[in-house]
Amino acid sequence: MNTVISFITVISLIFSLSCTILDPNEPGNLVPKTVDENGSLPALAINGTNLHLKTFGNPANPVIIFLHGGPGGDHKGLLRLKSLQDAYFLVFYDQRGTGLSRRHNKSEVSISLLVRDLDSIVDHFSPGAPVTLVGHSWGGQLATVYVTKHPAKVQKLILMDPGPFNSKTIVMLNGLFEEMSLSASVINDMLCGQDFISPAGHIKLDYNMGILVFAESNSMDGYNRSKTDRAGYWRLGTIAQSAILSEATNANGDWDYDLRKGLSYPNTVLFMWAGNNTIMGADYRRAQQAYYSSKQAITIPNVGHDFPWISHGRVDAEIRTYLAKPSIY
Repeated sequence: MNTVISFITVISLIFSLSCTILDPNEPGNLVPKTVDENGSLPALAINGTNLHLKTFGNPANPVIIFLHGGPGGDHKGLLRLKSLQDAYFLVFYDQRGTGLSRRHNKSEVSISLLVRDLDSIVDHFSPGAPVTLVGHSWGGQLATVYVTKHPAKVQKLILMDPGPFNSKTIVMLNGLFEEMSLSASVINDMLCGQDFISPAGHIKLDYNMGILVFAESNSMDGYNRSKTDRAGYWRLGTIAQSAILSEATNANGDWDYDLRKGLSYPNTVLFMWAGNNTIMGADYRRAQQAYYSSKQAITIPNVGHDFPWISHGRVDAEIRTYLAKPSIY
């Protein structure tokens, strides 16, 4: 009798476990749902897309818009800077095809479209008044492209460990490609061999990219990101990343781009650098800063590339000091 009961118990357990097997193609099982799949997420529909977007503070206050890194990341790692909401109206969003924003096929993601999305956000939240842009890593590159197109709409500009503005500075990154071992062409060939990707395809690609990035973040010591207080992310945008990186390379897979063409920005730019980020060395930093005619540089000590998360209190204070200074616009 005991044997029969044990057998029935085992069969029941197997059956109950089989009922909990999740379909990897179902939204929310492998990666979090996007705003199109979860209507409870805060979002803004603009420019033919639907962006995951959060605001903090009084809309009557001066507007700060935060641009996250990547390409293909999201704004989760910047959210500790919402401490600025007592004096400013803050806008955080996931860029087109990234984070929890709507997914797009490769042909629907480009730098020019990201600039148009940002311009729509500026006009939506600050019509007729210039804003402050805060760009981290790739976000600093996107902010630079934006001010080449719309300099009068940006009163203040803060670039935190900005990514390389062109092909000349990208080769100055210390040891990045030896550690990362992935070029834009490899990512493009591996992940995006066709222009059309189904919703299920986005789910699987974003899940796999999350595993890859997590592994790389543990091995890329030059960035010196915290291993005990991770900034984290909700969901990576693989196709969006592939589209942007492909746009920055030529037919041979070599870097071939210049994001600061036409740059003529009169206000003083605040560069903020991580003291422990050895990938972005002194020569790289000087070269990046040289593209702006008026700049101020600050180093945040004892932190890596994730310093907006780790040293958010110091970053908050530096931003307030900089924003209190007069500007042309």
